[in-house]
Amino acid sequence: GVGAGGGGAGGGGEGAAERQQRADAAFAQLRREEEAASRAAARAEKRATYIARWVALGGEAEAAAAAAGAPPPLRSADLPWPCGEMAELTPDVVAMHVLDDEAAEGGPGRRRALQAELRRWHPDKFVA
Repeated sequence: GVGAGGGGAGGGGEGAAERQQRADAAFAQLRREEEAASRAAARAEKRATYIARWVALGGEAEAAAAAAGAPPPLRSADLPWPCGEMAELTPDVVAMHVLDDEAAEGGPGRRRALQAELRRWHPDKFVA
């Protein structure tokens, strides 16, 4: 009788510890999800800016060609590099700008996205 009652009290303490562990795990999971959502939003914003800069570059070239018959030569500063400084050009920085979330995570669109970037940056596009 007495031993069983003591076990019950100890079991209650274990229950509180288990509840605390579950709460801690749930909080950690929530924090990971929030961080992932934040990274996804940053990636989407950087990608949208990167694509918009390419679209603008194409529009500027078309307008210049229509006005002057030929677009002006491209300078390095005209290109929408995936980062501000060449020193910042790392695989992770490039991936953040050129891959969408699915492709960045190794999804089925990764190969297609990388091929599109290879075509976009192909040297033949920059040689008259």
